[in-house]
Amino acid sequence: MPYCGLPDGTSLWSMWNIPLLLAVLATGWLYFVSWRRSEGKDRSGANIVGMGKTGKMISFYSGLALFYLFGGSPLYYLGHMYLFSVHMTTMAIQYIVVPPLVLLGLADWMVRPLMDFRRFRAFFRLMSQPLFALTMFNLLFSAYHVPYVFDYIMDHEVAAFIADVLLMITAFSNWLPIIHPLPEMNRMGELQKILYLFLDAILLTPACAFLIFSNGPLYGSYVMMPRLIPALSVYVDQQLGGIIMKLTQEMAYIGAIGYIFWVWVRKERKRDEQEKAEVLLFPVDKDDGHRAHPW
Repeated sequence: MPYCGLPDGTSLWSMWNIPLLLAVLATGWLYFVSWRRSEGKDRSGANIVGMGKTGKMISFYSGLALFYLFGGSPLYYLGHMYLFSVHMTTMAIQYIVVPPLVLLGLADWMVRPLMDFRRFRAFFRLMSQPLFALTMFNLLFSAYHVPYVFDYIMDHEVAAFIADVLLMITAFSNWLPIIHPLPEMNRMGELQKILYLFLDAILLTPACAFLIFSNGPLYGSYVMMPRLIPALSVYVDQQLGGIIMKLTQEMAYIGAIGYIFWVWVRKERKRDEQEKAEVLLFPVDKDDGHRAHPW
C-alpha cells in the first residue's frame, strides 16, 4: 500500500509537540530528583511485592516515553487528521498502557504529602472507588465515539483538549483499584482485581464492536479527508481502529492478570515461610500448647 505523503505539505518536524515534550522532560526530572532526595531515608519504594526502586523507575519512564511518543509525536497528528486506526492506536496506548506503567512507578511517599490537602484527598478517594473507576472511563470512551460527538471534538481544538484531559484522568482512575500507590487504599484482594479486569474488558466491548461491525463509515471527519494510503478505505480503517483498541486492551489486561497472579503467589509463599518459621521457633505440643524451642 503506497504512502502518498501529507496532503497539505506539512513537515513531519512541525508535528512534534514541543511544549508537551518540555512538560514530560520536567516531570521525568522531578521524578529523578525525588528519588535522589530520598536516598538514605529508608524509602525503598517497594510497596508492591517484587518491585523496588529500579523497577519503579523503569516503569515510570516507560510510561512517560510512550505517553509522548503517542501523544506528542507526528503519530498523534496523523491519527487526528487522517487515519482513524492511528488515532485509535494512540488512544489505546495513552489510556490503557500508560496509566498502569506510571502508577507502578509511583512510590507511596511521593503521593502521601498530597493527602494533607482535604479536597485532593476527597477527590483521590472518589477516583479510587472501584464502581466509579470502572464505569466513568468506559462511559466517557463510549460517549466520545458517538458519531456526532466525535465529529464535533475533531473539529474543535478546545473540545479535543478537554476530552483528552477527561479521558486521561478517568483512565488513571480506571487503574487505581488495581494499582494503588498508597497501600492503605489498596483494599481489593487478588481475586477481586481479576474480576474487576474481566468486567472492565466487557464494558469496553460494545464501543469497539460498534466500530468494527457498523454498516459503513461513521465519522465524517475522516470521510472528507484525503487518504494517505489509497488502498485503505475509510470503512476498513475504522474497523482496524476498533480491532486495535480491543486487542490492546486484551493484551494489557492479560499482562495485568498475570502480574496480579504472580504477586499473589509471592505473597502466599512468603506467608508459608513465615508460618514455617513460627512453627520451628514455637513448636506446638498437644498437651502444653506452644512450647519454646529448647536451645
